[in-house]
Amino acid sequence: MEYFINNKYFKSIVTFIFFITFSISSVSADFFVSPEGSDLNPGTKEKPFKTPEKARDIIREKNLNKKETVVIWFFGGRYFRKESFKLKEKDSGIKNYQIVYKAVPGEKVYWDGGDVLNKYEPILDKEILNRISSRNRKNIFQITLDKSQGENMGSYGPRGFGRTQFPAPAELFINGIPQTIARWPNNGRVPLGQVVDTGSTPRWGDSTYRGAVFKYEIFRPELWTKAKDMYIGGIFSESYADDSIKVSEIDINKKTIKMSEPHLYGFNNKPYTSWYASNLLEEIDIPREYYIDKEAKKIYFYPISGDIKLIQLSQLETPLVVMENASYIKFENIIFENSRGNGIEIKNGRNNTIAGCIIRQIGGIGADVSGGMNHSIISSDIYYTGAGGVSLSGGDRKSLTPSNHMVKNSDIHNVNRWYKTYRPCVNLKGVGQKVINNHLHDVPGQAILFYGNDHLIEYNEIDNCVTDMSDMAAIYTGRDPSVMGHVIRYNFFHHLENKLGSGHGVQAIYFDDDDLYTGIIFGNVFYKAGSNAVIHFNGGGSSSIGNNIFIDCPKVIWGGERERVLSAIRKMHDTRYKNVQKRIFENVDIRKEPFKSRYPYLLKSYESEYNIGTPMWNNVVISSEEKEKMSQFVNPEKMNFKLKKNSEILKLRSEKVVDPVYGLDNEKIKFKDIPFEKIGIYKDRYRGAFIY
Repeated sequence: MEYFINNKYFKSIVTFIFFITFSISSVSADFFVSPEGSDLNPGTKEKPFKTPEKARDIIREKNLNKKETVVIWFFGGRYFRKESFKLKEKDSGIKNYQIVYKAVPGEKVYWDGGDVLNKYEPILDKEILNRISSRNRKNIFQITLDKSQGENMGSYGPRGFGRTQFPAPAELFINGIPQTIARWPNNGRVPLGQVVDTGSTPRWGDSTYRGAVFKYEIFRPELWTKAKDMYIGGIFSESYADDSIKVSEIDINKKTIKMSEPHLYGFNNKPYTSWYASNLLEEIDIPREYYIDKEAKKIYFYPISGDIKLIQLSQLETPLVVMENASYIKFENIIFENSRGNGIEIKNGRNNTIAGCIIRQIGGIGADVSGGMNHSIISSDIYYTGAGGVSLSGGDRKSLTPSNHMVKNSDIHNVNRWYKTYRPCVNLKGVGQKVINNHLHDVPGQAILFYGNDHLIEYNEIDNCVTDMSDMAAIYTGRDPSVMGHVIRYNFFHHLENKLGSGHGVQAIYFDDDDLYTGIIFGNVFYKAGSNAVIHFNGGGSSSIGNNIFIDCPKVIWGGERERVLSAIRKMHDTRYKNVQKRIFENVDIRKEPFKSRYPYLLKSYESEYNIGTPMWNNVVISSEEKEKMSQFVNPEKMNFKLKKNSEILKLRSEKVVDPVYGLDNEKIKFKDIPFEKIGIYKDRYRGAFIY
């Protein structure tokens, strides 16, 4: 018996309404594209093109991009991508005339990097059934792939901390939900058994490339001896470094598992080191689990009960869209999904915009922006990606020239299916990136990872991050005293806890390894934000911490004392710390302009050991048990921590504040009201127009 899925395409009646009510006369040139069109058509509303390439090429031929705004309208449906859609410099608009790729209002437009699979069947092969340990075998089905679908399925791993990102293997999505590659245990991890051999430790110069060996004390691995491509994932040594490594041997006599290659830090028994096994046909035992047999070109899966409306398999390993040296191009209200590589890449150019889009079911990073100026991700949702949400990089550090890239009003979450750590919701490099009014949440690692200078992080809601790490924070940077000029203000951090249960804890903000004068932390609200501290300095300090509210938090600050600041200052002179020397004198030069004038306090500390410790002023610490103090907020039960107009907190004033980063020299400063109502995502014309 075979089961078929109805994938017939129906146009929304809203399309009809659009042509009656929505005027497109305000633009000078319009083309239309439809999955049911033809590239032999003229690209009109009545006779649309079939592919965006055709519209792009016509614009090139007629040189329209330098004469008028051009809108390429997409009718609803799936546009299956077998290669990246590429835009070059010649495809650019100009300042007053953008090139806009846009969904027809009221219609759902999908750029799909894979295949829709429309039939599945029960498993009849007894050998396969016997390998599956579940008693619910009748609920497990198979899909047989055709030749084209099984040509390039990709590699499962290795993937983890310190490893280079590469495309994900083909993945299964049902009804828009990523399915889970069959694993044991189904959730969480089990403690690492006795380590027989740590394996080599590349982090400390061991290049023998020897895989670790550890013991197991459970019977389960004896079910896996026929597995061909099994991986062990987990935390093997340091609490911030995940990994996933292929198994080379299971010895059921010695009860050991041997890895095919080393983990960066080797395998070590610590309170939190733990593992799980994955990519196992034998372990399909709960809904949403699946296994792909690449040799047999079969998918075995256990669907969740209910109607299966859509089955997708990701295929494309290059980005869905690549803009290289292109400018003034905009994508609006389009869903990019179901590919093994990155979602969108923007390289160089200027003033490109992704607005009101969804980027999901992606094996790599959602949107990767590098070089150029003024690129923006606005009012978009990015989730179910494999290696992070958005990366913004650009500008010139030596001259402190900003690139002004921005991610704004976007919901970014669940972005770490393949890389758990150091692949954050937003990654910032270079100079002058902006992260404004976003909701960043539900990730195993950082919400924001940043390096470089002069980044702005404001009006964001940040919660339920760092769920699979410790010795880490929702916002993290470190190891470079020249990383300065950052502003972290008016953000709401909440519900950050150490779910590993041990290690060095979880914080909201972490300045690691002797950072100095990193930035301003002002006007933020922290609620249940950290396990052992809210702000952590691992050596160093001297950032400005003022005008913040801490509710039901552990201690406000860990580190940052004068002696630790002095130690970090002296390391800048110590030639034993070669990396520090390189970062402050070669990558940039803190003794020369513009660093000398922009950040004079760092040079002053370098030359004369100027040291004020870490300035803290007008900070408020409250417990929810202090009812009278909690009554100063508008609605604390619903986490509305806007201060009432008569709040005593607004009368707070600090005297003789010395804070060079904020620009205060022995001054009085009054507590400034925090615009809590402006924090987080808001409805704008993009979010209002899109069908979710």
